[in-house]
Amino acid sequence: ISDRSSYWTSSLKMIGSNPFVGTGYGTFKNNYPRYQRSASAETNDPHNYLLKSTSELGVLALVIFLVLVGYLFKKSFKK
Repeated sequence: ISDRSSYWTSSLKMIGSNPFVGTGYGTFKNNYPRYQRSASAETNDPHNYLLKSTSELGVLALVIFLVLVGYLFKKSFKK
C-alpha cells in the first residue's frame, strides 16, 4: 500500500508540473522516474486510471472525460 501511495503522490507532482496538456499520451513510464519519491517504488503505471490519464493528457482531458461519463450516466436513467 505504501508503494501505491508513492505512485499516486508522484503522479500528482507530474500533473502539477504539466497541468494543461500533460506529459503526452503513453509517456507515464518515461516521465515517472523524474517524479519518483523513492527508488524502491518503481512502476510503469500508477494503478489509477484517472491519475495516469490526467498526468499524460492534462486536466482538460480529465474534465472532458468526467463530463462525458456524467452525461452518459444521466442519459442512462432517462426514459
